Amino acid sequence: MRNWIVLLFFCSFILFSSCRRNPLDIDVSGVKTEPVKIGRFEKDLFQAPLNPQALASKYGDFYRGFVETTLCPNGIDDPACPGGIRSFVNDKDVRSAYADCEKTFPSMSGFEENLDDAFRHFHYYFPARPLPKVNTMMSYFNYSMLRLDKSIGIGLEMYLGADCDYYKRLEYPKYKTATMRKEYMLPDFVKAWMIVEFEEKNLKADFLTRIVTEGKISYLMDALLPKMDDTLKMGYSQNQLNWCKQNEGHIWSFFIKRKILYSTDYQEITQFTNIGPFTTGFSKESPARTGSWIGWQIVRAYMAKNKNVTLQQLMDEKDAQKLLSASSYRPKI
Repeated sequence: MRNWIVLLFFCSFILFSSCRRNPLDIDVSGVKTEPVKIGRFEKDLFQAPLNPQALASKYGDFYRGFVETTLCPNGIDDPACPGGIRSFVNDKDVRSAYADCEKTFPSMSGFEENLDDAFRHFHYYFPARPLPKVNTMMSYFNYSMLRLDKSIGIGLEMYLGADCDYYKRLEYPKYKTATMRKEYMLPDFVKAWMIVEFEEKNLKADFLTRIVTEGKISYLMDALLPKMDDTLKMGYSQNQLNWCKQNEGHIWSFFIKRKILYSTDYQEITQFTNIGPFTTGFSKESPARTGSWIGWQIVRAYMAKNKNVTLQQLMDEKDAQKLLSASSYRPKI
C-alpha cells in the first residue's frame, strides 16, 4: 500500500510539473546561427585620433545613420558636420560619461551569450528573416536603442544603474531610472527589435487595438526570452506585478464598464499605456501601463486556446476584436 501511495504521489508530481511547463521554453541548441559579435562603436568613435574614414569603412550605414541622427541633422556631408563630431567627442561631460560606460561595460561577452540564445529562438520561429547587426554606442542620453538600417545600436549610458549621478542631474524620475540598469538591456533590445521587425501600419486607432498590438510584442518577448521573469519584460517591481495579477479581473471590468475598449481618445488610451509612477484612475500601488499588461494577457490567453497558431500567424492577425473573441479572455474578479 505504501508503494502505491509513493507511486501515486510521483505520478501526480509529474503531471503537475508538465502542466506548469512553459511551452515556449524550447531546446534551440540545434538551431544554427552566426555567433553574436557586438561592435563597440563608442570605443572606436572616442579613440584618438578621430578617424571618420575608418569608422565609415568599419560600420557602414550605421556610422552615417548615427551621425545624422544624433550629431549632424543637416546630413553627414554638411560642411559643419566634422566640427560637430569633434565637438561631441571632445566634450568634457561626454568624455566623463563615456569613461563610466567603459567601467560599467568593459566587455559585452555575457550579453552576447544571452542575445545569441534570443537570436536562436527567433531563427527557430522565423527562419527566413535576417538577424540584425548589433553595436554599442553612446549618444549622450538621447537613445537607449537606435535602429539604423540593418543594425541596432545600444546606448550604454542609459544602463548605468538607478543611482547614476547623471540621471539625478538630468532630473529623471525614479520610475524611469528604476529600469535604467544592466538587467533591462536585453529585454529592451528584444522589444525594440520586435517593434521594428513587425512594424504595424494602418491599424485602428482604438484602445483595444493598441493594447493587443503591444501584447503581441510582449508575447514575442515570451518566445525569445522564455526564461526571463515578467518583471523585466514589463519594467515592473515584483509588488507591481503582483498587484496586476491580484487585480486583473477588476482592471478588465473597469475597462468594460467605462467603455474604454473601443475608445479612440488619445489621452484616455495613453493613460493606460504610457510609462509613469502608477496608472491614473487606480491606486498608487498600481504600476503604469496596466492596459498594456492586460493586452499581453489577452494574447497569452489566445495563444493558449489556439495552440496551432504560429507566431507568424499571430503577428499577421490585425483584427484585435477577432483575437479577443477567439481568446475567451474572461479574468475572474
